[in-house]
Amino acid sequence: MNSNQKQCNRILSYLEQNDSITSLEALKELGIFRLASRISELKIKHGYEIPCEWVKITNRYGEECRIKRYFKPIKKEEQYEVTGQKEN
Repeated sequence: MNSNQKQCNRILSYLEQNDSITSLEALKELGIFRLASRISELKIKHGYEIPCEWVKITNRYGEECRIKRYFKPIKKEEQYEVTGQKEN
């Protein structure tokens, strides 16, 4: 299993426990710098449907910014693990 697959699995586990994640949380809690890339892999390569929304935050300079919050994947009838193996 490569590093990207491990990161994808950490994201899925985190979402199962916490319901949502932002890039800031991914960096702080999981050590993942490129959350959007891993989410894209989960969607395109592994067929996950991961809802998201833009949220406004205030940065350390007091400026309003937008970041994406990703939510727990919507289950499909047949889901595959990140390794590409079919789940039982």
